[in-house]
Amino acid sequence: MGVDSYLGYYWFDYLLDMQIEGTREAFMEMISQKGFAAKSGIDKALISLWKNGKRVPTLDKMEEVLHAHGASVVQEKVWDVNTKEEL
Repeated sequence: MGVDSYLGYYWFDYLLDMQIEGTREAFMEMISQKGFAAKSGIDKALISLWKNGKRVPTLDKMEEVLHAHGASVVQEKVWDVNTKEEL
C-alpha cells in the first residue's frame, strides 16, 4: 500500500495555497514534508544532510528540486509550493 493510499490524501495537501518567500525557505519546507524522500526518489541520507545543514545544495539544485516537484515561482523569490499532482 502506497503512502497516498494509506494516508488517503497527497502528502503535500496541507500546503494548499501556501506561498513561501525565498528559494531556500521553500526548498526546506518541501524537503521537510513527511514522505518526500519516498515520493521524490531522492536518497533519505542526502535529504537528512540538507535538512541538518551538513550539506548545502546549490541554488540551481534547490530550484531544480522545487520545479521537479510542482513548485512554481509566483513572483521573484516567492514560491508557490502547492500542487495536487503526483510526483
